[in-house]
Amino acid sequence: MKPLRLLFFLLAAGVSFGVSQNCQTSSAVPAGQTKLGSGRVILDNDGVVPVNGGREVYTKIKNQSDDNLSYWVAVEVYRQETKSYATNCLYRATLAPYTSVVVLGSSSAEPPVPWRVSVTIGPESDGEERMQGLSFEVYSSLPKKNSQKQ
Repeated sequence: MKPLRLLFFLLAAGVSFGVSQNCQTSSAVPAGQTKLGSGRVILDNDGVVPVNGGREVYTKIKNQSDDNLSYWVAVEVYRQETKSYATNCLYRATLAPYTSVVVLGSSSAEPPVPWRVSVTIGPESDGEERMQGLSFEVYSSLPKKNSQKQ
């Protein structure tokens, strides 16, 4: 069942292995970024946040559990010509208990850039840590008043 969940996530996220790349990581969200959205991921419920932002989008992910937790992040950009989201970058890792990481996606599109960030708990995670889950926050360079959901 776990391989099927992974396949479903990749298909649902619109993964395009030909054009997607690995997202970059950072130790912190840079100064001047505005929090545009947030969410929580527990059990089999993925977190998805669409925002309009600048040319870069930062997703701060925190492990809320007592154990290591594997996770996936998909950063997508809305393509006006196809009227759909295309994968900008993907990131997969394991996060130690009560630690956080910042995942960065970037685009050459003119702001405001329509982003969609998806966070899911990886299939390797099991048991109690899936109940405690992950929290995440999405940041970009535009002020909140300019952000809109797609």
